[in-house]
Amino acid sequence: MVSEPYVRSQTWGGIATSTFQIYALHYRVVIPIFAILLLPFWMLWDLVLPTATMGQALLLLTINSILQILGTGVLTVAIHDICMGNEPSIRHSFTIASRRLSQLVKVSILQSVFIILGVLMLIVPGIIISIRYLFSASAVIVEGLSPGEALKRSAQLGKGRWWKCGIIYGGFFLVYITPALALPMFLQDETATILQSLISNLPALLYPLPQISAVLMYYDLRSRKENLDIRPLFVDIEP
Repeated sequence: MVSEPYVRSQTWGGIATSTFQIYALHYRVVIPIFAILLLPFWMLWDLVLPTATMGQALLLLTINSILQILGTGVLTVAIHDICMGNEPSIRHSFTIASRRLSQLVKVSILQSVFIILGVLMLIVPGIIISIRYLFSASAVIVEGLSPGEALKRSAQLGKGRWWKCGIIYGGFFLVYITPALALPMFLQDETATILQSLISNLPALLYPLPQISAVLMYYDLRSRKENLDIRPLFVDIEP
């Protein structure tokens, strides 16, 4: 194990800089994770959805949700390895995330239920709930918590710092989603082609950025609130 430069409290600017740094230094891991899991399916989605029946569309939506949950888990493992000073591995990341997939799915379902309830109340509470549970995947992956415990843990860590977490995560989400929404507008055609689908999904290569920032904030908050000792971390999920 080498030094752990990311397991520490950081300023807003420090977290932003570290997010881009991790992405740039470890693109050979974080980008293939997206390319393996999500890019092929999103291309298939573009080609199939326009002529899909309601049942087929629901099936595509379900598969997409599961793949995104798994992708978030795999990315979370890789990013935690990086933060701990370990060499990230695609194989190791998939192995650990697959072991925790059922827990990740359950915590995602619970999180979605609370967010939907929040949206039905008002749009702002829905956004606040999303930020409140931002660290639930990290709590499942690193601490091995149950879905309910992971949601409570995430809320506990973020308490008092919702605005900071929301601004940082929201900023990186905009970095990813803005070109992802804008580019397809310039490629509009009645019949989608494989090349058009590939090009329109290229901005999604930025998909890992928000989750990288979330993991960095997880360590930032633990360092501030718990005087984080890195030695016990990750021990229980080594292969």
